[in-house]
Amino acid sequence: MFAIHRRPSEKRRGAAAVEFAVIAPLMMMFTFGLVEIGRIMLVKQSAIHATREGARVAVRPNAQDQEILDRVNNELALMGVEGAVVEMEPSSLDFAKPSSLVT
Repeated sequence: MFAIHRRPSEKRRGAAAVEFAVIAPLMMMFTFGLVEIGRIMLVKQSAIHATREGARVAVRPNAQDQEILDRVNNELALMGVEGAVVEMEPSSLDFAKPSSLVT
């Protein structure tokens, strides 16, 4: 009898919806994953920067332990990192000998 001719786009419309339904969650997961990785890298760089600032305070001849801890915590607070645990080795600058390593 008579054949009905449809446009090729009408045949693919349902397939495109199914493909999108399968791919969309994966793409969203990858996008949010990249955002989280970026946030992790930002926090890591903030910790490195805060450590350097603490070292700048620590190399002064009359540096005090509390000044170092305050500086590190202030730098971390600028990036929104609250409640970080800061440890120094040796535990006090009073125990550090000249030219010894302080971390």
